[in-house]
Amino acid sequence: MAVSGTEAYLFAFRPGRGIIYRIPAWIKILLMLLSGSIVFFIPPEGCAVLSLLLAGYSMHTGMTFKDVLSAVKPAGYYAVILYCASAFSGIFIPQKSDLLLCLQLTTALLCANLLFSTTTPLSMRRGIETIEKAVRKVLPVQKKASFAETYAFFILFIPAATGIWHRIDCAWKARGGKNGLRKIIVLFPVLISLCMHRAWITERAVRNRKFSKFKNLACLCTYSGI
Repeated sequence: MAVSGTEAYLFAFRPGRGIIYRIPAWIKILLMLLSGSIVFFIPPEGCAVLSLLLAGYSMHTGMTFKDVLSAVKPAGYYAVILYCASAFSGIFIPQKSDLLLCLQLTTALLCANLLFSTTTPLSMRRGIETIEKAVRKVLPVQKKASFAETYAFFILFIPAATGIWHRIDCAWKARGGKNGLRKIIVLFPVLISLCMHRAWITERAVRNRKFSKFKNLACLCTYSGI
């Protein structure tokens, strides 16, 4: 399911503009894997420039500044955890290595978010299948792309889980709830329960419709609300 900017959540497909929407999914997947690996080996200056370029291009495709910030939130949480761990050790000044790691994680998250937000789950599955078939042609293994079928579950679950969190977070705030430890304690069990229920619904959809090995993934995407 495509989402608008006002209700967008992490790793959800967003209709937009730009040449990246016309690039085949398998090319985008390879570019994301390549760039996501390179960021951990390039100098901090190059990593910072790449982050700015990715953020700028993300907004060019139609994302808002708020969407970009939401994409890098996990890096912010990780930075807080690193700082708390350092503070418990008696080091209250952030270390250069920690700052670099957070910058690298931010860049990798922007790469992943750009991939997921410009590629539908069905296109993602077909892109993985194309890559897998090409690899299997040169390896002495069976030619059936079984990994792509398993990966389809994964790519459907990521936006589903983030969408569930987005909705229960909005419900929490609508009832006057505040951000803090209590919010995590209360909402995390709800998130787990709803994710398990979504997985059960998806499994039942596959079984009842006899979608052997995701032969009709498009219908499943529609049924799952993704």
